[in-house]
Amino acid sequence: METWRAERKVHVVSDLNRRQFLGRGAALSAFVVAGPTLLAACGDSKSSTTSSTKLGAAGVQLSWIKNVEFAGSYLADANGFYTKVGFDKVDLLSGGPNVATEPVVNGGQALIGYTFTEPLAAAIKEGAKLKIIAAMFQKNPFGILSVEAKPIKTPADLVGKKVGVQAVNQPIWDALLKINKLDASKITVVPVQFDPTPLVKGEVDGWFAFVINEPITIKEQGAKPVVMGLQDIGFTVFQQVVITTEDSLKNNRAKVKALLTAELMGWQKNLADPAVGAKLAVDNYGKDLGLTLAHETEENTLQIALQKSPTTDKKGLGYMSAEDIDKNIAVTTQMGLTSITKSTYTNELLDEIYKDGIDLLK
Repeated sequence: METWRAERKVHVVSDLNRRQFLGRGAALSAFVVAGPTLLAACGDSKSSTTSSTKLGAAGVQLSWIKNVEFAGSYLADANGFYTKVGFDKVDLLSGGPNVATEPVVNGGQALIGYTFTEPLAAAIKEGAKLKIIAAMFQKNPFGILSVEAKPIKTPADLVGKKVGVQAVNQPIWDALLKINKLDASKITVVPVQFDPTPLVKGEVDGWFAFVINEPITIKEQGAKPVVMGLQDIGFTVFQQVVITTEDSLKNNRAKVKALLTAELMGWQKNLADPAVGAKLAVDNYGKDLGLTLAHETEENTLQIALQKSPTTDKKGLGYMSAEDIDKNIAVTTQMGLTSITKSTYTNELLDEIYKDGIDLLK
C-alpha cells in the first residue's frame, strides 16, 4: 500500500476495502441476527424534510462510503423526492469496510439498504430473512482489466497470460474459468492486492478489477485500459442490489414502497447528467473524503452503463427479468452460494411503482 500515490489513494482504497469487505461476507454475517446499532452509527444524517408527513423517518444503508456510487440517493435528497413521497426525514447511512448492510437492515436501523450478492448470500445462510427488491447494477461490475498494448478481450485471450487475482476474489475467478471452460493450468495466476500499478508496469497481463474504478485509475497513470466485463462472458450476477426484510415487505409495505420510489426517482434523475450527482458527492455528501469531480463524474458515467439493460429500458431501473434471475442463480450456485434462490428476488414493489409508466419524473 505504501506504493500508492497519494492523489489516488481515496479512489483505490475505496474499492480495495469494498472487495475485502465482500470477501469477508461470511464472517460479518455472524452479526446479522443481532443487528448491532453501532454499525448504523457510522452513518451521518441527511434530511430532505420540508414538512411533517405520515411516513415519518426512515434510513437507507449504503454499501460503501459516500462517493458517487450513491448519486441517486443524493439526488433524491437534494431534489426533495423523499418529502414528495411522504417522508419528513431520511437518513443516508454511510457504509465502509467495517459496516455490513445486512445486519443494519435486518436489525431495523435501516428500512432498505444497498449491498452485493456475496455478503447477502452469507447473511441469508446465517438466518437473515432478506429480500432483493431491486437490482441497480444489472450487469456484473467486475471484470478483467488489461492495457491496449496487450489486450485481453475474450476468455480465450486469457490462455498463456499472467493475471493478477486478489485472494478474496479467487472463488469468482475459479467460477469464471469453469463457466467459460478454461484450463486453469494454462493461465498463470499472480496473487496481488488491489493497487493495479503492476498491470501498468507490465508485471502482469491482466487484472481482476472493479470496472468502474481501476480502469480510471490506470488511465490516470497514463495507460489505456481495456476491459473484459464478466457480464459479457457469461457471469451474470446482479450487484448493488436493494434489500429489505421479509417482515418489512409484509407489514411495512407502504413505507418500503415509498422509499424505493424516491430512490428510483433519484436514480432516474442521475441518468440526465452524471456530473450533477458527482458534484453532490464531492461538495456535499462525501466532502470529507477528498474526492475529485473528474474521477467521480467518470465513475458515475460508467455505473450508469451498468444500471441500464434491455430489461430496464422496458420495465424500469432496478427491474429483474426472470431470465436474468435464472442466470444469477446458475452462477451463484456454481460459486457455492446456494442460499440465493428464486424466492430471494421479488419485483412486486417495482410492478406497483411502475404500473402507470416507468418514467417517475413526469
